[in-house]
Amino acid sequence: MNRSTRVLSAAALLTAAAFAGAWAPIRSGPPMVCNEVQVDSEHRTSIEKLPTSGADPIGHSLAALSASPDYFSHMEIVRRLCLNQRGQSEQIIHRLMQRVVDGEAVGKVGSNEWLDLAYAVGCINQLGETEFKKGQSAPGERDGIPGYWYMLRAINLESKESRGSASTLHFAAALLTHPIMVSDEKSRAQVDERYRFHMREAVRGMSPGSLLEKNMQSNLTSYQGAIERARKELAAEGQAKDTTASSKK
Repeated sequence: MNRSTRVLSAAALLTAAAFAGAWAPIRSGPPMVCNEVQVDSEHRTSIEKLPTSGADPIGHSLAALSASPDYFSHMEIVRRLCLNQRGQSEQIIHRLMQRVVDGEAVGKVGSNEWLDLAYAVGCINQLGETEFKKGQSAPGERDGIPGYWYMLRAINLESKESRGSASTLHFAAALLTHPIMVSDEKSRAQVDERYRFHMREAVRGMSPGSLLEKNMQSNLTSYQGAIERARKELAAEGQAKDTTASSKK
C-alpha cells in the first residue's frame, strides 16, 4: 500500500468511525495538516508574510524557523511549508536534515531543530507525499511511525534545555502518532499506546486559556473525547499511585 492509499484509507476509517460512533470526528483528515496551529499575533504576522513561491521559499521558511524559538510557530511554519511546497518533499526533508547535521557538527542543535525535522516528516507522510520500498525505513522511523525518533529526540533535548514546554512537544507527538493514520490493525494498537501517552503528557501540562489548550481543543477535538479520555487516564494514574503509597504505609 502506498502513502496516498494510506491517507485515503485513513479518511475512510474516519468516515466509517463517524457512522459507528467510535470516534465521532468533527473534521476528518490527517491530524498534522488539516488544522492550523494557533500562534500569538506577533508570530502570525511574520508567518503570513512568508513567500510561497518565487526564489527559494523553502529557504525563507528555514530562516523564519531559525529566528523564532516558539514551538507553535515552528509547527505552523513547517505545516504551511509542506502544504505549499507539494512535490518538494525530498528537498524539504534534505534541507532540514542538513540543518541538523551542520548544527550537530558545531554543537548547536536543540529541540527546535529536531522538532522541525520530525514535524516535516510527519506532515509529508500524512499527506501521502512519500513512498518507500519494501524493507526501507522512513526518515526517523521508530515503532513504524515516520519521524517519531526525531520527535523523541526533541522531547529529550527540551528536558535538558529546561524550557518548561515539554507538554507542547507532547501535543506535537500526539498529532504525529495519531492511530487514525495507521491502516494495519495490529500496528494501530501499538501506535495508540504511544498516542495515549503523549496525550496524557500534553494534558498534564495544559493550563486554562493557554495556547496549548486552544490548540488541543481545535486540533484534537476533531476526534471527540480525546482530551477527556486523557484526563480520565491521568486521574486513574493518580489514584493508582495513591493506592500504592497507602499500601506501603
